[in-house]
Amino acid sequence: MKIEQIFLLNDKNCVSACLLERNEPVALPNRNSRGINPALLTFNEYYEIANKHDEWHDDESYNVTLEQLNSYLPKTDYQKLYRRVKINEIMFEIRLHENGSEWGLGVFNGDTKVAAVQDEWGCLLILAATPYRGFGFGPLLVKLARTIEPDRPSGGFTPGGYKNFIKVYQNMVREALSSGLYHRLVTDGKISLQRVKDIIASAKLPKQKIIPSRNLNSDDSKSWLVYVGKFGDFVIYDRKLKELLENETDQDAYWIDKMIKGFAYVTLHDERESWAMLRQFGGDSPAIKKFLINCAVQFTNQNDTPLWLEPPEIDFIDKRIIERIEGPLLTRGFKSYKVIPTGEDFNVTQFGDVERRWRKSFDRYDEFYHRMLELAHSKYQYP
Repeated sequence: MKIEQIFLLNDKNCVSACLLERNEPVALPNRNSRGINPALLTFNEYYEIANKHDEWHDDESYNVTLEQLNSYLPKTDYQKLYRRVKINEIMFEIRLHENGSEWGLGVFNGDTKVAAVQDEWGCLLILAATPYRGFGFGPLLVKLARTIEPDRPSGGFTPGGYKNFIKVYQNMVREALSSGLYHRLVTDGKISLQRVKDIIASAKLPKQKIIPSRNLNSDDSKSWLVYVGKFGDFVIYDRKLKELLENETDQDAYWIDKMIKGFAYVTLHDERESWAMLRQFGGDSPAIKKFLINCAVQFTNQNDTPLWLEPPEIDFIDKRIIERIEGPLLTRGFKSYKVIPTGEDFNVTQFGDVERRWRKSFDRYDEFYHRMLELAHSKYQYP
C-alpha cells in the first residue's frame, strides 16, 4: 500500500472557498480628502506627514499573538472581500471593515485573523501575529493603508515599521515611473524635471531582486515520510523539512512547524499487569491520527502488550486493524479503553525503511534526526 493511499486528506475547506468566489472583490475606499500622492513628494516630505513628531518604538512593542489579534473585530465585522492572495501556497483573504469614519483591513487564513490594519487614536496600527511574521504582510498592508488614507499619521515607527514605510514609498515612486506619470506631468508643465529628479533621488531605489517563490505546501502526502523508532515513537513529516532546517531563518518557524504532520509515542508498563498507552499523540488530520493508532497497535502487538486508549484517541480506530475496544474500564485507575486487535499485520516497517534510507543519505551525524524528534515532541505535547 502506498503512503498516499493511507492519508485521505480532508478537503472540506474547498467548499467555503468556492462559496466565497461569489463575492466580487471590492475597491479600496478613498479617504484621501487632501488629494495627496506620496509619489509626488520627496521621502523627507512624506516622512514629515507620516511621523511629524519623529516618534519611535522598539520592535517588541507591537508583538501580538493570534489570540490577542482575534479578540478585536471578528471576521464577520470585515464585511467586504477586497482580494485573495496566495503566499507560499496558502490562500489568504484581505477583507475590509467600514463603520462610519472608522475603517480597517484584516488578513484571514480561514476564519483566523493573522494580520490587520486598525485605528489607534487616529493613527495607523499595523499588526501581524507572531506565527505569521515573515509573510510580507507588513509592506502589503502599509501599501493598502496608505493608498486609502495616505496622510494618516503613523503614531511613531518601530525599526521594522520604518523599513516597511521605506519599501512602500519606493514602490509608489517606482509605479509612478513605470506608468509614465512623471513623464506626463513634466510634459503638461505640472511639475518640473528637476522636481522629479529630486523625488527619485530621495527614494534611493534599490535594484529589484527576483526572489523565486518557494513551494512550502505540506499537504501532499507523496512528500511525506514515516519515521519508525525503536522505542514506540513514530513521526510523520514532510521531506521539505530538510531544506528548511538547512537554510533556517527566523521567518521559517511557521513553515518548519507545518512540516511535522503527526507524532505518536507509545510507552510500555510492566507492573502487576502489562499494558501500553500513548504518552504523546497528535496529527494534522483524522487520517494521520488513524494511521498513527495503527502504528501503535503494531508496536504493542510485537511486544505482546495490550494497548489502552483515552476517550479522544478512540475516535481514530481503524476497524481493519482493531476488532473492538472494551471499556471504559478503571483497570489503570482512570477511565480508558482496551484495544482488541484483529490480528491483521500492519507493516509499518516498510515506511520506516524508506525514511531511514533517505535520512541516512545526508544526516551523517544525526543532526536532522534529533531536531526532527524535538520538533515532533514539542508540537504534540499533551496538556
